[in-house]
Amino acid sequence: MAIALSSETAETAADREPLRDRKKRRTRDTIVASALRLFAEQGYDATSVEAIADAAEVSPATVFRYFRTKDDIIFSERHRAGERLAPAIAARPSAESDVTAVTAALREVFAQDDLTPERVSLLVAAAATSVVLRGRAAEVIAQWQQAIAEGLAHRHGTAVTDRLARMQAAFLMTALQFAVGEWLRNHQRAHFLDHLEDTFAAFADTVARWSRSEPPSM
Repeated sequence: MAIALSSETAETAADREPLRDRKKRRTRDTIVASALRLFAEQGYDATSVEAIADAAEVSPATVFRYFRTKDDIIFSERHRAGERLAPAIAARPSAESDVTAVTAALREVFAQDDLTPERVSLLVAAAATSVVLRGRAAEVIAQWQQAIAEGLAHRHGTAVTDRLARMQAAFLMTALQFAVGEWLRNHQRAHFLDHLEDTFAAFADTVARWSRSEPPSM
């Protein structure tokens, strides 16, 4: 089941955003884009907050007004997205399959994220330069997996310790990471969430075929 989110919807929401908030968001986005580029080019450890501020044409104090630490520049939004994920899954209609509910929730949470191949490639390249960033990336993956488990447990009417919810979350996070790799490797121009939806659908089909002892179709 495809769950579309038109660009018109996102643009309309952005148009309704107060001017002050739009300016703040643009400043924040500029800082993040500058940091990603510098981290990928010269490494996380070798990049100072002053260099990021200079590239973004703001002061170091402005950078710290938006982000507590240097690594927060990349990962604070990912953590906030993780916090919204469980409620978004839990709120999906009960008639939807779990895979459809998680896909729809991810679309809602990341609706206005700049998930271009170039930006995600910079994020991957930046994380590869630093143990700190790889550690934060692992934290985000664990947080999202826990959020998916919590959302699914709510849908099932069970505790978050429910084995099925935790297993589904682990499988879906593995599929998500696989989707990122394939999307970047194949230089796909489709929006990542469209590619992720296709990957989740293939995953669900594969699991169904396993249960029937049929060879997977990819």
